Parts: sequence; structure tokens; C-alpha cells
Amino acid sequence: ERPPRLYQWKSNGQGQVTGEKTPLPSDSLDLRNLSALGIDPRTGHLLALSADSNMLLELDEQGEQVSFMTLLGGFNGLQHTIPRAEGVAMDDQGTLYMVSEPALFYRFTKG
Repeated sequence: ERPPRLYQWKSNGQGQVTGEKTPLPSDSLDLRNLSALGIDPRTGHLLALSADSNMLLELDEQGEQVSFMTLLGGFNGLQHTIPRAEGVAMDDQGTLYMVSEPALFYRFTKG
């Protein structure tokens, strides 16, 4: 959707989703689209990646923005802008992994 929106469903943690989808109160994100979603295993926060916006957002359980990371060259250790970020994951140590077209892999660690 444009603008992107977040919804929630109830789950028993076993993969069963029940009830109606409910929009989160923060129904408008500062992104033009969503390329990928991931989870920070340390906090349970949602990682929302947008290639069009060159941005990664961290959202809490209510869908509110906690932090962001620009994917533009010159920031966050990047010499060049990530051309087309399409996937994101984080491990339990806080290392962030991102894939981009054409066949690029990025790893971000806190220093």
C-alpha cells in the first residue's frame, strides 16, 4: 500500500492467526514502500526496510518509530548508497544483515 500501513492479528504463537486484522495506531510510516520486514530478536521490535526511501525503521509493538538508519552513501559506514535494499535480518548479537540487488550483501555491527 502507499503509504504503507501496519496491521496486527492475534496469534497463539504456534502459527495460528485469528480474528480480524487491526490497524496499528501509527497508520502512516515515513516510507514510500516496504521492501522487507525483520525482527530484532533482542527486543521483538519490527525492522521495516524501504529501498525507495533508502531507509530502515525500527518500530515498537505499537508501530511507533524507535529509531532509523539511512542507507545513503556517506552515512553509517557506507561509501555508496545501497542501490536496492530488498532484505533485512538481525542476529541475537545485534548484527544487522542486508541484501540488495544486484547480488550485494551488507553486514553492520556496532563498534
